[in-house]
Amino acid sequence: HWAAQQAASYFLNVHQRLSWNNLNAGCYVYQRLGWDNASALSGNIIIGEANSISYRDDNNTLDIVAHEYAHLVTETSAGLVYKKEQGALNESFSDIFGVACYEFNFGITNTIWLNGYDRTDVTNPNLHLVYRDLSNPKNYDQPDTYLGTNWYSTTGGYGDDNWGVHTNSGVQNYMFYLLVSGKDGVNENGWPYSVTGIGFNDARRIAYLALTAYLTNNSQYI
Repeated sequence: HWAAQQAASYFLNVHQRLSWNNLNAGCYVYQRLGWDNASALSGNIIIGEANSISYRDDNNTLDIVAHEYAHLVTETSAGLVYKKEQGALNESFSDIFGVACYEFNFGITNTIWLNGYDRTDVTNPNLHLVYRDLSNPKNYDQPDTYLGTNWYSTTGGYGDDNWGVHTNSGVQNYMFYLLVSGKDGVNENGWPYSVTGIGFNDARRIAYLALTAYLTNNSQYI
């Protein structure tokens, strides 16, 4: 509940959004036993306790809960359909605002780009159960380049994970990391890039504006 409160506070103080639907609606938070996951829909956030896998901490870290809260924001703004590229963007915006909410509370840390870092192995607190790395998506089998290495095909029959929504989100996640931090390099297509980071304050406002003012339910990466 604390993490959900912080997520609501972040969207209010940074983006002037009145709760998840911008209409001051309440948000209900539940804990689900024996489930190693988290979800959100229509004002409800469900956090898995993960006790079916005894060594795993539950999914109640700030960035994970804020990630779920951001799904509610997406649901009531762009409404990105939860499949293929639209779903990847949906997931990415949640990762982005999860990180942004964490930074709003704790500042920039060495582990801020690691989604779920504060979730640990109960038997080994030094083992962090990270889901994704926005600064280097390939560390967790995601692509950092559109249609590049680790890209999940969105063509053909029904695919796993709604055609890889938790995989292809890495492309926009990496974009946001570059936008915040900046970097020089060469991408998989052999194209050199030099990005000057603009910091969290401006980058997160760009992300919020894109989600709430420009994108529609079937928007894709283009």
